Amino acid sequence: MIKTYHFSPNTPVLRDIAINTQRVVALDSAQSLPCIVFCASVLESFKILVEVRNAIVHNKPEVMVTDGAASKPNIDLKSYPKFIRQLKSKRIISEVDGTTSWIDLLQSEEVAAWSVKTMNDMIQLFMSALDDGEYKECFARYY
Repeated sequence: MIKTYHFSPNTPVLRDIAINTQRVVALDSAQSLPCIVFCASVLESFKILVEVRNAIVHNKPEVMVTDGAASKPNIDLKSYPKFIRQLKSKRIISEVDGTTSWIDLLQSEEVAAWSVKTMNDMIQLFMSALDDGEYKECFARYY
């Protein structure tokens, strides 16, 4: 299944990446599938990363119901934010035991490594969408 991404006018860079991806497909159909899969994967991971960031920055109180003061909560997987389920399906979060807050589940080496890889992939995708010139060279110097 190929996912379709819709970009608002507020995301011109992502729109340009999508347009350039379409150009690559038009020029070299043999390379189109790997490019589309890579772009879709990077954009999907980046979207999840932004959702994680927004949930942390705009954190709302979490209600954890227990049977008593000493008992641990039992949170159904469906009660966690969607991005926790997505990270679990990508095997970035290995175990969701139902007693841990979602923010605690994010505090692992695996999530940190995935975050860094996602940003590196997004930067590379962004840079590949830039036309050759001073602007691209500036990014290349720092990234």
